[in-house]
Amino acid sequence: MKYAAALALLALFALCAYRAAKQAITVDEAYVYQKYIQGKRPGEVFTIRYDSANHVLQTLLAYRAVHTFGRSELAIRLPSLIGAFFYFLGIWRLSFYAFRRQAFAALTIGLLALNPLLLDHMSLARGYGIALALFTWSLYYGLRFFREHRTRDLLIAGVTLGLCVAANLTFAIPGVGLALTVLLMLRRQNRPVRPAIRYCLAGILPAALLLAVPLSSVAREQFYFGNQDLRGCIMDLCDISLLYTGKAPITPDDTVPYHTKIRAASFWLFPAMLGVIALLWLWSLRTRAPIGLLQFAAGSLVTAVLFLVLGHQFFHLLYPYDRTGLYLIFLFPLAVVAAIDLVWDWDVAIKAIAIPAALAMGLVVIAYGLELHSGPFVEWPFADDVKGHLATIRSHVSGKPVRLGGSSVFQYMVNFYRDANRWTWLERMGQNPRQPGFDYYLLLLEDRPYVDRFHLRVLSETPDSILAEPLTPSREGDKSAVLSAP
Repeated sequence: MKYAAALALLALFALCAYRAAKQAITVDEAYVYQKYIQGKRPGEVFTIRYDSANHVLQTLLAYRAVHTFGRSELAIRLPSLIGAFFYFLGIWRLSFYAFRRQAFAALTIGLLALNPLLLDHMSLARGYGIALALFTWSLYYGLRFFREHRTRDLLIAGVTLGLCVAANLTFAIPGVGLALTVLLMLRRQNRPVRPAIRYCLAGILPAALLLAVPLSSVAREQFYFGNQDLRGCIMDLCDISLLYTGKAPITPDDTVPYHTKIRAASFWLFPAMLGVIALLWLWSLRTRAPIGLLQFAAGSLVTAVLFLVLGHQFFHLLYPYDRTGLYLIFLFPLAVVAAIDLVWDWDVAIKAIAIPAALAMGLVVIAYGLELHSGPFVEWPFADDVKGHLATIRSHVSGKPVRLGGSSVFQYMVNFYRDANRWTWLERMGQNPRQPGFDYYLLLLEDRPYVDRFHLRVLSETPDSILAEPLTPSREGDKSAVLSAP
């Protein structure tokens, strides 16, 4: 089973590599490229005013990859792809190291490798994949230290945790949770203070080195992406795990009832399971049970959730939404399987609860597997249309460079391809492209009213976007009518 899991993870890595090379650049990736990489010096990653899209370690690695291998989707995603390899290796080593039963190790790998949102970010240049890989290795080395008592493992656990936060700032919350758990374990074993100080310094120094200057210009309003309440957070993380593509994985024609049932179950089931995990974690601390994966996964998870609730109540911080909750999608199933493994040898009454929980986790793995695909990234379905629309425009080009307008979401993607291909036939798309007077328009479906408002003719249309041009034969003649349009 151990080697079969390794082969399956290699196949998943190959899928991630294929998607990284073939899928179109997304808005967020192109935005970071234009703001921090294109025509910039490496130091400007630190000195340009902070933006929440700048995941510093990720941006630095992407900068180096682009300036080494050229401007392409694969080049900017290469650091994430390397992170994906080490993530898959990390969960493989962690699972078979932590669990005595290989079936539980395989179940854990399925839960941590097949989540569709997680797989998307193993190919995307957004820092979440690198951060998750580093977090996995920090957890692994922390666990190994308490089992094998090698100081080097504790230092590696600290360094990887610091780099994890530098790769993606959203991991500061679970990072602090994991660090506090390690310190609690050290205190519980009555170890001297020196290992705890070394661990803290090993984590703080790389994070401070990479983040101190960028965060000096941070503003609270930059963190606007999230949920307003805990209920919405639970529903969202459930939706993106079990209904990521918008269709029920088992019965695609029955999406609405499936969606309703999953949401209803998640609202009470996940908090209840979190409560059980928290109780088992506290029990393990009080009884001085042997240190295992439960203490690390549950400690990080419970502490992270506590920080989220307190941060929302006292500082009005938003709850995780979509990718910003990726660490919860990682920690929750890990803690569940660790809890099942802990109670598996207890009396029959407890095992009667553990078996259905294990079967439910198995069904989640099946649902994840049914959502597996090699197509566009679900959050940005319109990104896959941009290349085709630009090819259509190029086939009509004659004379002076084309001016392209439309929905502002296309601006960074269009400019990325223009610069990557050194096109002289296309002008750069400006900051306010949704106005009259352009040669062509790229529009989201929600912006279809502009077709009539700007007197456009649709050249091509997909389920997510529209390519249009002003009505001919006289574009200049239409201009006065366009400007007077409501």
